[in-house]
Amino acid sequence: MSSIEELNVTALERWMHEVFEEGNLDLAVELMAPSYVGHGPAGTVTHTPESYLAVIEKMRSNAPGERYEVHDLIARGERVALRYSTSATNPQTGKREHRLTTIGIWRFED
Repeated sequence: MSSIEELNVTALERWMHEVFEEGNLDLAVELMAPSYVGHGPAGTVTHTPESYLAVIEKMRSNAPGERYEVHDLIARGERVALRYSTSATNPQTGKREHRLTTIGIWRFED
């Protein structure tokens, strides 16, 4: 793995644990490019770091205590692919009910 790939992997691991799990929104702003483009089931969405903070806060309030478990990670150049699972507590019942396994691909810029 090249040094740039190692930096990208470290940034993504920090994002998953420090931003999504711990809610470090300052780190989210620090790590994001000025314009973030997300592709998903709802289509393509573009965010600034500041506008994406609302998305993070909503995700965290809808799934308190959400945890991320990495199963596979592949880095090549500016891209990192990650297969991971999330699990969270249902805020209405207090039981850990939600579990989702998914794949994401992130692209990093200097």
